[in-house]
Amino acid sequence: MCFQLELSWRAADSVSGIRKYSVLLARDSTGLSSIAGPFVTKHSTEKISGLSLEDGGRLFVIVTANNRAGLSANLTFGQSLWTPASQSFRLKTRSDSQLLVVCWGGSDFQDPESHVLEFEVGVGSRRNSTDIVPYPPVVSAESQERSRAANISSVNSTCAVLRLQELDWNLIGEHTYHVSIRCTNGARLTTTVFAEPMVHTNRLPTQGIVMDEDPDANLENMFGVPHDIRYQLRADTLRSRWSGFKYATSFQTYFTKVSATNALGTVSATSNGVTVESRRAKLGLHPMNVLPPVANETRRYMVEMDFQSSLSTIRVQWTRPRPPLDVIFHTAYWSLERKLTHDWQTVEDFRRVAYNNDTVVLTNLHLKNGSMYRSLLKLCSERVCSEAEATPELMVLHTPPSPSDWSVNLEPDNKTINLNMKEFNQFPSSEKNTISHYQWSLQHDGANILNWTDIDLPSSDIASKSIIIELPWPVRSTKCLQLAVRCFNRAGLSTIDKRQLRDCSAYDPKLIIDPTVTDAIGP
Repeated sequence: MCFQLELSWRAADSVSGIRKYSVLLARDSTGLSSIAGPFVTKHSTEKISGLSLEDGGRLFVIVTANNRAGLSANLTFGQSLWTPASQSFRLKTRSDSQLLVVCWGGSDFQDPESHVLEFEVGVGSRRNSTDIVPYPPVVSAESQERSRAANISSVNSTCAVLRLQELDWNLIGEHTYHVSIRCTNGARLTTTVFAEPMVHTNRLPTQGIVMDEDPDANLENMFGVPHDIRYQLRADTLRSRWSGFKYATSFQTYFTKVSATNALGTVSATSNGVTVESRRAKLGLHPMNVLPPVANETRRYMVEMDFQSSLSTIRVQWTRPRPPLDVIFHTAYWSLERKLTHDWQTVEDFRRVAYNNDTVVLTNLHLKNGSMYRSLLKLCSERVCSEAEATPELMVLHTPPSPSDWSVNLEPDNKTINLNMKEFNQFPSSEKNTISHYQWSLQHDGANILNWTDIDLPSSDIASKSIIIELPWPVRSTKCLQLAVRCFNRAGLSTIDKRQLRDCSAYDPKLIIDPTVTDAIGP
């Protein structure tokens, strides 16, 4: 489950004052088993989002206060997380002419540290939403009074009721409703469980026509389709064709009914039915290669990428199909192909994969540096699968770029550097540009004197490019300084190469002169 945590505390130091706070989330009071952080702040409040916490575990918050004298003190407290005993149970929904009833088992929601649980009902047009009937605002002091509202059940109950007039129940066509229950304990922690999507329609399909066809005839004839027949010679096979049954949605279910008649009467049997998504075989998954969110960063979402450095892992994310296809086609199969010139070669056959939040992580792969890959994804329901959809090409860059020939010239003003360089190399025969950007810095004994600064290379086809770099101050001839150039490839790997501004080993004349220090006595 994904949580948001809001913290506040009080601390004081009347002598030197508080300089900063450090907040650490851990699984134990020692802080050795860290979950997130440390987060540094100057305020006595902190809001932490996107936490992925274990069901039934304990979360310890460790706040460290540092004063201006360099001394620190810790405050540690633990809060039990609560979740249902099992997430596998289902909500049961039923409706009559006026009410929608939602029920659950008495032991489905459990919290050993809270004797009072409050339940609220929400309804949305898609999963994880309550845009049709939102949850009421949670106010702990008024739980008993709020339980009289239409979409709040009584405390510790096992059923809740909604009036159908709140759901636009009489709209023409077919509509899908996602009913959910939000349960809140005494500490105002919540968990949410969704029922299976409830599809409601209030209009019959338009009636089509059904034709009996000769089972031995070709599927196509001079008129396009076989003729409708009244007699046939085979007794073990029947073949039918139908058309014209129009639904309010493209999601259609057909049944086959066979009747046998003799002088005594008629007997019939009907199939279980087959459901057809009639518009297209593709589900519109639009799979893409993604980077994972990074711990301790504000970015909590996936970022699409075309390059990566890993040789063993691929992450693929896709768009969830529209209801009710998202519930029916829920089993994911993945395959991997490698590009060879203009063709694609299968390196991993389709296999069933586990996924979370429409994202699958594939590990223990054996990718090749410099090769391009694409993932194929399809969703299945039993033995029926959608058409496989491919991700954009993904290139593996496992090594940093290789330095090229380049030179520097320090102008007489000792402040202007003329940099002549060829672009660094990495798979020059590749059809993709693998170099991302360049930076420069001034160094002495391997340490930066200036911060890294981006280099804007001219966008010309000339192999050797000339760049003018202006230093913030003239350099002296008392130290051996080097201009460092750092090149990044598009997978984030970098190479640093250096050139001396002056020939530090020259001796006739000597270009690097140690400074002269003279002791003097003042007047």
